[in-house]
This record gives sequence, C-alpha cells and structure tokens, in this order.
Amino acid sequence: MRYAMLVCWLLNSLLALPIQAQTATDSINRAARLAPTVTHTRQDSIRAVQRLFHVRRRTGTWFIVGGTIAGATIAILYAATSAVSSVVNFGYPLTNQAPPKVDNTGYVGAGVVVGIGTVIPAIVLKTSFNRAKEKALLQAYEQGKPMPADIRNALHDKFFR
Repeated sequence: MRYAMLVCWLLNSLLALPIQAQTATDSINRAARLAPTVTHTRQDSIRAVQRLFHVRRRTGTWFIVGGTIAGATIAILYAATSAVSSVVNFGYPLTNQAPPKVDNTGYVGAGVVVGIGTVIPAIVLKTSFNRAKEKALLQAYEQGKPMPADIRNALHDKFFR
C-alpha cells in the first residue's frame, strides 16, 4: 500500500512539472553564457607553472614522509613480534614442548609493499618536477617557445589563483 502511494505521488509530482521543448539556439546561448572566456597573461602562466612544480615536489616529499613513518611502524612491529617470540621460546625447553612458530614474513612483505608504493611515486614526482626542469621550461617559455602539452594539461584553474 505504501509503495503504491509512493509511486503515485512520484508520478504525480513528475507530471506536475512544466515541460518545455529545448531548441538548438537555447542550448547554444546557454553554453555561451556558462563558458566564460578566461585569458591568462604570460606572467600568470609563469606563476602557475611555478606553483605546479612546487606542489608536485611537495607531494613527492609527503610520499617520502608517509613511507618513512609507515616503514618505521612496520619495523617496530617486526622487532616487537621477534622479541616476544624469543621470550616465549626461552621458556619452552623447560616444558619439553616445541615452541610455537612465529611467522614474521607478513611484516617483511608489508614493508616491501609500502616501500615500493611510496618511494616510486616520490622518485617520479621529484625527478619529473625538479628545479632544473622548471628553470629550463620557464626560460624556454620566456623566449617564446610554447608550453609543452603535458604541462598545459596539468595546469588547472587552481594554479592560476
């Protein structure tokens, strides 16, 4: 009963909406109003490129910091489980029982994954957006050469603010 009432209410509300056909000129006019033309000066572009390179280098630094913290945490956990297993193994000869096997390979695997997952992006960002490339790119741009396509595509509006 409730479901039928809900369906009837939704259909009724949809039918109550004013319906108007859209012509091609309406669509073109609306698109022209919504898309403002933004022109950037050469100084704006230079400042945006400087901000882009700075942000990308900073992101690489944060990848290194995050990987270091995660790697240190994994190393501490590995050392802690190794220490606990050695203490536990110490008392087992007195009971004539075999000590339990402690498998720490999960920590080693996690350390490798975290290391690869953070160091490789950091190296890529730090080498792709280093200061020498930034300086060479800006000098070439100031001499009148066009901006490379990958840099143009990476320059979003947030870098022009």
